[in-house]
Amino acid sequence: MQDFVHQQQKTANYDDWFRQQVQMGLDSANAGNLVPSDVVEAEASQWRAEVRRKMVLASSRQAVALTTLVSPTCRVPADHQCFY
Repeated sequence: MQDFVHQQQKTANYDDWFRQQVQMGLDSANAGNLVPSDVVEAEASQWRAEVRRKMVLASSRQAVALTTLVSPTCRVPADHQCFY
């Protein structure tokens, strides 16, 4: 029962915090503190490019790791994969 009460309190605290954050954002926007869409798009474009770069890098690392796991007893041409 204590866990339930604790979880309910935690949820209520988060709810309060979230509502305050939303209200601060609304107040800021209403005061004219806005970021132009071209600035947002430029930042998003940079972020997407960085994520793509990291995905390609992770993918190539995974491919290299997988090729090192191939058993030396695998009798297939080097350009094929051996699955067990």
